[in-house]
Amino acid sequence: MQVRFTTTTTTTTTTTTTTTTTTTTTTTTTTTTTTTTSTTTTTTTTTTNNNNNNNNNTTTTITTTTTTTI
Repeated sequence: MQVRFTTTTTTTTTTTTTTTTTTTTTTTTTTTTTTTTSTTTTTTTTTTNNNNNNNNNTTTTITTTTTTTI
């Protein structure tokens, strides 16, 4: 009677690969504001002659200033 032995060898290799991806996004917003200012000055001078012998003249001055900002 013969006895025979059979040997089986099983090798299992497990490889695990982990990939980590990090994404960083930076957003920069620059706002530029341009302002234009216009100033208009109007001066009105009125002289009234009172037509008398004392030379009494009346002078009225009106100054108007308008400022516009765009």
